[in-house]
Amino acid sequence: MMWLETEVREHSTSNSKERLELLQGVANSLAQAKEYDHLLRLIQRTWTQSFTLEYFIELLSLATGIIGFNPDISTALYESCVWVNTFLNG
Repeated sequence: MMWLETEVREHSTSNSKERLELLQGVANSLAQAKEYDHLLRLIQRTWTQSFTLEYFIELLSLATGIIGFNPDISTALYESCVWVNTFLNG
């Protein structure tokens, strides 16, 4: 599944909407393939690389596949949200 993440990096675009659609496709594919470790890393990496609060909020949708698999992870994801929000509002 690493090829999916490589695909995102190679075809990244400055257009945040196109990038978000590509990331959502990768996240959905990882969730369907039950590659939850890869999905979690993708979520963490994209959240920490978000450049505005608005874009970060759009990226929240990437987490839906992993929360359904493991609801307990929602606490860790919430803490990540707090960290990113603090960083962006720095």
